[in-house]
Amino acid sequence: MVRENKTYDGLLGDLTTGRGRSDLVLFGQKNTPNLHALATAFTNLDNFYANADASIQGHEWTTSAMSNDLTEKSWFTTWGRGSRPESMFGGSPSAEYATRGGGGSMFEALDRAQVSYHNYGELVNSSNAKTKFDPMYPGVLFNLNETDRNRADYIVSRLTDPTVELERFHYILFPRDHTFGTSPGKETPQSMVADNDDGLGRFIDGLSHSPYWGQSIVFVIEDDPADGADHVDQHRSICLLISPWVKRGYISGVNQDDPSLWRTIGLLLGLSPINTLMAQGAGMYDAFTTEPDFTPFTALPRQTPMALNPRDAPLAGESLGIDFSRPDTAPLGRILWRAVRGVEPPYGTSVLPPDND
Repeated sequence: MVRENKTYDGLLGDLTTGRGRSDLVLFGQKNTPNLHALATAFTNLDNFYANADASIQGHEWTTSAMSNDLTEKSWFTTWGRGSRPESMFGGSPSAEYATRGGGGSMFEALDRAQVSYHNYGELVNSSNAKTKFDPMYPGVLFNLNETDRNRADYIVSRLTDPTVELERFHYILFPRDHTFGTSPGKETPQSMVADNDDGLGRFIDGLSHSPYWGQSIVFVIEDDPADGADHVDQHRSICLLISPWVKRGYISGVNQDDPSLWRTIGLLLGLSPINTLMAQGAGMYDAFTTEPDFTPFTALPRQTPMALNPRDAPLAGESLGIDFSRPDTAPLGRILWRAVRGVEPPYGTSVLPPDND
């Protein structure tokens, strides 16, 4: 499950376990009760790093375990200028080819290994894949007006439909924690993050009460850490492992990143590494157990009510100038800090230097 643009401290800095700083939390326990409950109940990685700086790279990392030279050298020239590489969410095949890694995408790797899969909403690096995205998935073209609750309900409906033969791998995009910033008339950042969390809880609840729970594992990540601050490193982000076969209440401090994630998925599915980074990725061996716990998860109710940004919301004018039809056309860290905290972020940005320890 890929979500949008948060650091570890920005979401889980208020956990009593793991390395977090509560003074850097943007969307804590009240906004994300299910994320917090899952991080406490299952395996939480507090030393996981998203390799990207923004979604332009992030969705390449989450679909290819790398971002190529062109993207790494050009992403910042388009960020914040209302334009982006055509391959990001609906561009031409030729433009997408220019941003592909030499080993292709994980969707192509799944094709080669004859592993069935279902693509819920991801359009990056999928042109050469046999299985395209699900056209019935709610808000498939990064439509932030569609709720993640509806997305979750759609997936759970497939889990509970006896006529559906489920695939072995599912790539799920839950993008609403991206937010509309403080755009007047749109949902507040707190409201959208709460919906994202509601969707996460409903999905894990439905899966864990289904016949598939005993043979399932869910990896929950953000595509990049662009929004929020972190006291360890600005690239540190979340990664939860949720399954009967992972350790309960476990904090893993092993250094991991996106290629490590794909290395682990590859080991589970029998996929050969598609590039050097994935081949060298450290498998998440410490998270697993041979004594499974099949206790299901019951979703927690949403605590943050739905609310809309007023006309005089902080930095509303700045938010109105952003194209939200695609992810990360401009940085939102400062806007979200102002919306949640009411003050400018430290050092005038969302980036903090690490502690000396």
